[in-house]
Amino acid sequence: MKYIYVLALLCFNLSHAQDTAVTDWVNKNAIVIEDANQDTPLTNFKAKGSDIFKDVKLFGFGEATHFTKEFFDLKVKYFKHLAENEGVTIFMIEDVHSNMYEINNFIKGGEGDAAQLAGSMGFLLWRNEEVQGLLKWMRTFNEGKPADGQLKFYSIDCQSAANTNVNLKRFINKYNIKTREDISAVLDSCSNMSIFTKGKDEVKLKGYITQLQTLHNDIETNFKPENKDQANDLNDALYTLTILNQFTSFFLNTSQQYRDKCMADNVQWILLHNGPATKGFIWAHNSHVSKADTNYKRLGMHLKNTFGNSYYSVGFSYAQGKLWGVKVNDKKEVVGVIYNVKNAEKKTPEAVLSQAQAPVFFIDFKRAAQNTAMNSFLNAKLKCMDTGGNGFYPKQSGVKAKLIDMYDGLIFINEVSLPHYIPGKVKETMQNPVEEITITR
Repeated sequence: MKYIYVLALLCFNLSHAQDTAVTDWVNKNAIVIEDANQDTPLTNFKAKGSDIFKDVKLFGFGEATHFTKEFFDLKVKYFKHLAENEGVTIFMIEDVHSNMYEINNFIKGGEGDAAQLAGSMGFLLWRNEEVQGLLKWMRTFNEGKPADGQLKFYSIDCQSAANTNVNLKRFINKYNIKTREDISAVLDSCSNMSIFTKGKDEVKLKGYITQLQTLHNDIETNFKPENKDQANDLNDALYTLTILNQFTSFFLNTSQQYRDKCMADNVQWILLHNGPATKGFIWAHNSHVSKADTNYKRLGMHLKNTFGNSYYSVGFSYAQGKLWGVKVNDKKEVVGVIYNVKNAEKKTPEAVLSQAQAPVFFIDFKRAAQNTAMNSFLNAKLKCMDTGGNGFYPKQSGVKAKLIDMYDGLIFINEVSLPHYIPGKVKETMQNPVEEITITR
């Protein structure tokens, strides 16, 4: 018994020493982010991290939860920095097609209102003031710039075909595309389908596949653009049709692996059709931008295979704070619970990083791995905080993996809070939760 105690004590002391070495390195070498305010510049990062992104063409910025204000604000902050300093012009988000056309029109100086546009995005997650601020800034940034230097906004998810009918019919009518007489009804029907009512529409959708292919052929055969504006309209129409076709396949054979492959295909298509020098920014969940194979091949894995070191994946992590989530009562899921989480979970990377002095900081893994303690830390297979679309749930919120396999860099926030949702645009429980639960880890 005595030897077991001594061995346990030695293991504890070794682990503590390793954690201290990691914390010491972070305190001395991590790039401190001054704040999580999207309207202030990345002064420290610009001074100390300017070389980190010098050969990067594509940036994947994740989030450990879909319901965190600081993650959203920091992604806006970094997108601004990359647009102003690294020549990034393409913004891509994990969202369905929805109002992508209207957002692009708005940020290029057209009609619209940032609050209304953010409030009508496809996923409720993005209907918040943080995204509203991003859209306002994109519009301001584009003012007075030539078309080639303006920012563009793309949705890359295929889980819904909402509004694809509107945009495709707009193109068909504008250029008088000769195609099937019943195509308008087909597009309307597809656009109104939902993966949550799959059973009643499955047979109908199978019958539409050939008709959608006919539309694609008719557009390519019957329309030859005569100038750059027409070529852009054609690309927008073909991209919209691609999303619609991806949705039909996803609807008939729902697969998260297929979904990530589609998002990767869409990212590559967008960059290809915007020119070889184009740089892009992806806003998605940690699990999508990740390079690691956690259960299936992710968006980030596809992009790493295609772009190599030109793709840079940034994970986000946190220790504590307020999180929107769910709980289970009598095997029934209760949605709309706010968890007031105290402290980082033990035996996680977050537990170590939360001991650092700075409340918000950035770690580049290539730099960090040159240090022995950091290299061991990044290569340890530990539970990392990870909360999906349903929200935080204490027993399930995490994935076991090596940080260095998942990301090229990490942004850590010690304490997080809830986004500011646009009134009337989200579920009632997102603005007025049914319960608040405090948990200490």
